[in-house]
Amino acid sequence: MSGSGKTVKAGKLSRRKQERQALNWTERGDVALNANDRAAAAHAYLQAYQLGSASSVVRLNLIVLGLELGWVAEASNALKNFMSPPFPASQAHNAMASYGLQQGNYEQAREMADRAVALDSGNAEAWNIRCNVLSAMQNRSEALMSVDRAIALAPQVSDFHYNRGLVLQSLERWDEALRAYEHSIDLNPHWPYAYLNSANIYVNRRDWPRAQVAMEAALALDRQTHYLLGSWLLTLMFQAKWEGLLEGMQEVLQGVEAGQRVTLLLPI
Repeated sequence: MSGSGKTVKAGKLSRRKQERQALNWTERGDVALNANDRAAAAHAYLQAYQLGSASSVVRLNLIVLGLELGWVAEASNALKNFMSPPFPASQAHNAMASYGLQQGNYEQAREMADRAVALDSGNAEAWNIRCNVLSAMQNRSEALMSVDRAIALAPQVSDFHYNRGLVLQSLERWDEALRAYEHSIDLNPHWPYAYLNSANIYVNRRDWPRAQVAMEAALALDRQTHYLLGSWLLTLMFQAKWEGLLEGMQEVLQGVEAGQRVTLLLPI
């Protein structure tokens, strides 16, 4: 390794578990990338790649981030596998759409995403990336149509249902968003952010007991992410559960002392 840290040994995992872990690492990479934590994103994409992810987007992100961070061997290996055997043209356009989205070049990303689905209307990942691009451009109705196409093609992919929930939540279609997150959780119960976003909807509805249940499910999976802890404290505060709140505040303060930033998600 050239600085990317500990990696997962794929050979000891069953194929199904390996695919699930690769998807989890891919989703963690996406979250880290959205937070501009490029080192964490690169590490997550590397884990997904080494677990056998076939996603062209994972490989392209690993190439770009690996070169930025000086992970020459990992980036070179991903590049070699990206080019040989060559991906279909739709996959290449899909990867470039993802890269354009990552760079904030939404018009170019939209053009690449449109080309990807025009070249292969059966490419579920391309429809999902197109949804992400359109969401970033605030074109939510068309984003919803795109992710619905992705789900119709690959209903077993939890990430597609999660993205559908994000679009519906931005449209304030709360009940439909909750159902989408439930589908995502059914397919991948190890992903904390579907629980988190469900909790946020319950917080906005002042439904504190359900918010607390969802937040604690998220925290059971990830107790390191600062905004998970912040949101959990908020649900305890509004229920006047002071003992739990005091314990939670002590945990958060330890995180602050360690350099974490805490964000409370207030109801709107």
